[in-house]
Amino acid sequence: MVGKFNISMKTFVLVTKVTPMLLAFCHLINILLNYFYIELVLMNYLAGISIISILYLYITSYALKLCEYYRMFLHYCVAVNIINIIDYYIGIPVNDIGMFMILTTVTIIFMFLIIYFKFFK
Repeated sequence: MVGKFNISMKTFVLVTKVTPMLLAFCHLINILLNYFYIELVLMNYLAGISIISILYLYITSYALKLCEYYRMFLHYCVAVNIINIIDYYIGIPVNDIGMFMILTTVTIIFMFLIIYFKFFK
């Protein structure tokens, strides 16, 4: 019984560590595809993020005492979603290349922060 619990707990921790990375990668792919006017509804269903799922991932990362490195991927997803929500409901007065540059800048900033937290903290 103890061996089965240990293996399932290790699997749970591994999935909890990898899920934010996969979400961030899917958000990045979605940004690139949207710039070229390629709309993949399946990508929105797979990598779409809701408030409940993001809260669950945040709470789980704190409960498992994961470092800030893993939460940076969640922060990136939240930042990209906030920018997209503001653009959708309020409207950001930029053209497509400007929006792409904004999202690319956010991606680069978060990549540097992720590298910093992974290797220098």
